[in-house]
Amino acid sequence: MKPSYLEKIGEIFDYSSQGYALHKIVLENNIPVDYIFIDVNKSFEKITGLKRTAIIDKRVTEVLPVILTDKFNWIKIYGEISLNQEKSSFVQYSKALKKWFKVLAYSPGKEYFVTIFTDITEIKKSELKQKEISDEYYSLNKEYLAQNEELESLLEEISNHKGDLEKSTVEIIKQRDEIEKRQLFFKSVLESTADGILVTGENGRIDYVNTRFFEMWKIPASKRTASHYKEFLDIILPQLINSAQFLEKIDALKQTTNIDFDILSFKDGRVFERYSKPIISKSKIVGSIWSFRDITVKKQQENRLKNLNKILYGFKELNKLRVDVPSQQKLIQQFCNIAVNHMGFSTSMINLYKNGKFSGGAHKGFDKCYDDFKMRLKNEETFQCYRNHQNNEILIIDNPEDYCKGCPM
Repeated sequence: MKPSYLEKIGEIFDYSSQGYALHKIVLENNIPVDYIFIDVNKSFEKITGLKRTAIIDKRVTEVLPVILTDKFNWIKIYGEISLNQEKSSFVQYSKALKKWFKVLAYSPGKEYFVTIFTDITEIKKSELKQKEISDEYYSLNKEYLAQNEELESLLEEISNHKGDLEKSTVEIIKQRDEIEKRQLFFKSVLESTADGILVTGENGRIDYVNTRFFEMWKIPASKRTASHYKEFLDIILPQLINSAQFLEKIDALKQTTNIDFDILSFKDGRVFERYSKPIISKSKIVGSIWSFRDITVKKQQENRLKNLNKILYGFKELNKLRVDVPSQQKLIQQFCNIAVNHMGFSTSMINLYKNGKFSGGAHKGFDKCYDDFKMRLKNEETFQCYRNHQNNEILIIDNPEDYCKGCPM
């Protein structure tokens, strides 16, 4: 049984794609030893595979006994949050659920804690796989350079010992066959990765580029036979928000032996990670490996979590009131007020629907047009954000100047 001031929290998160759960910590001699599931949303069930009817009012050690053998002490961490009424966010693997989670947790009241979490298992798997491929790729490249040096040594031997020409020629053929096999394997590794890869040689010559690079950077077929990386720049630079900074980085990396990493933001909203590593032979930079990874979805999830962090702060402000909210209407109005007054949003609106029809709403910051807007909703007129967003999630609009074009709001 949860206190009355916590009754309404879960209603907002019924519309979130993130998992939500309210828990009560169990103490023995004031030490956290367990916690009880009080409330969960539908996304919690979908993400964890645990059914609400099977876990509510039950202890986590009863539902997931493996939690006691997990290296990460979930009970201790959540116990500290609930007892100290703190807030914390972290990324952690759950042994019990065999998944990676990005978790945001806070305490709405002593001995209680809320968790908002996202399943990032696939992202983690992708990161680990890409690291393995990158390490293998660099190792293969070093081996390739070493074999080229060996081939050069054999050619030098021919010029110095022409009497052994026939024997050396056989060795060269064998060496070249081996190098060709390695190159074939090397290229197959690069084509299998989800990253866009560009390998440049001395003076910016293109030594290799995989198909994924062309796709990510939208390089047209007519440009894909380019021999120098600068031939790509007229396609690449117009896509970037800060193209001048990217050009400066390219020039700076020609002179450094350090591994470099940064984030590239695109005008169309995409986000790439850029990873560069110099190719060094005989203490000299002979080229570079450029790897680009599309992290747009990852960034969107991070931004959504940041916004949910604001929402959690708003709930904390609501809970400070310590009063029962007598109606749903007053609850959503209070939430709109807190969203603007305490959470950093410029405007806030909540509209409720029942059986597909408008049943009530509240706002903060839409004083000039909300009455007209509400009347249209009552007349069953719907707007772009509602039509495009009927998937039971909280909608946070970061770019209303683009998203809301044509909307009377």
